[in-house]
Amino acid sequence: MKKCFNCHNQVEADFNICPYCGADLNKEHQSLVQQNNNAKGNLGWAILGFLIPIVGLILFIVWNDNKKADAKMAGIGALSGTIGAIVITIIIVIATHSINDSVKNDAIRACCTDSGGVWKNSKCTKAPGSMDFDYDFYNDCVSYID
Repeated sequence: MKKCFNCHNQVEADFNICPYCGADLNKEHQSLVQQNNNAKGNLGWAILGFLIPIVGLILFIVWNDNKKADAKMAGIGALSGTIGAIVITIIIVIATHSINDSVKNDAIRACCTDSGGVWKNSKCTKAPGSMDFDYDFYNDCVSYID
């Protein structure tokens, strides 16, 4: 048994037309399906998917058949969260690499001056007129940094 959407009387499940009011019971079903397909999803599911992408992906898969709008929002959130995490990771790797290179260059420059050399044009050379440049100390210092 099912209930007529128009007059709310109980009718047999296989009836296509309500015997009490004449309403087309198939139109009511089509109307509900169309409403579900046109519904806007809840933004909360997108935010949850963004913050915890694996949850958004699971909700997308589970709800894809019966809650299309919410499934789409959860899926968009999961996709956005994943892309955001990848972009942030790339930025951190690039920034860390730049900082490491800068620190390494500063340390090599310090090795140069500590060994009695002069740092010019990104190279360590013996100071003009100086006899106390210690090549062994400089090479040991740089190999320790590398």
